[in-house]
Amino acid sequence: KTINFYCELNDDLTIKNHYKIDTSINDISPVWEFWGLEDARLVKWGENLFMAGVRRDVKDNGEGRMELSLILVGGYTGNTFVKEYQRYRIEPPNPSYCEKNWIPVIDQPFHFVKWVNPTEVVEVDTKTLTSKTVFLSNKTIPNIPDLRGGSQVINYKDYRICITHELNFHRNK
Repeated sequence: KTINFYCELNDDLTIKNHYKIDTSINDISPVWEFWGLEDARLVKWGENLFMAGVRRDVKDNGEGRMELSLILVGGYTGNTFVKEYQRYRIEPPNPSYCEKNWIPVIDQPFHFVKWVNPTEVVEVDTKTLTSKTVFLSNKTIPNIPDLRGGSQVINYKDYRICITHELNFHRNK
């Protein structure tokens, strides 16, 4: 079971406060063994704060889809709350069993790096709950099969950068 928290940090990056994100308004009884939003990433696009991750507990076969959760941080001193008040389950551009680790692009709202090797960028439409590929590279890094998301894409000097992790995928019989 995954439970997500929103943390406020001090200047030295220690945790000042933490709040459990209340997702109860959109939750259903889980129908698969992984519960909750996995690998959540926080992103601010415009004036809105989103949590992006994968959810696999709504289909009995564990099909994973990226979800965007619009969250609200509110309250007053001593009584802060963080609530998910809208959830968007996004279909990938091409059929697949599990979508996971999409990397939000900070300066391009509703854009994600879906894969890194080769690089594929998708744009999400929250009205139709679909996504489309807007960039697909023909270049790959040799001998590194699967690079997946681990952070947000940020601007650094003349580049956009992110942190990834390598996946050693195996099929469980």
